[in-house]
Amino acid sequence: IFSDENQESILLKDRMKPPAAIINIYESMESIMQKFDETKTWHLPVVDNGKYKGLISKSAILNSYRKQLIIHSGK
Repeated sequence: IFSDENQESILLKDRMKPPAAIINIYESMESIMQKFDETKTWHLPVVDNGKYKGLISKSAILNSYRKQLIIHSGK
């Protein structure tokens, strides 16, 4: 893939694959976590009205949830 002779014959579109699922920016957390569980992935793309907004990771969601538990438990 990195040799000069192959660079022109390799197209990015031939190496890409569609995401296992797509998250809508207004989707419920329950639905989002279900998509992570069903796809067994750790990163999914986020869209708003079909326009790509970024990636979200399952670990970022879980870390945020843990922080909220700590805040609301009074510790």
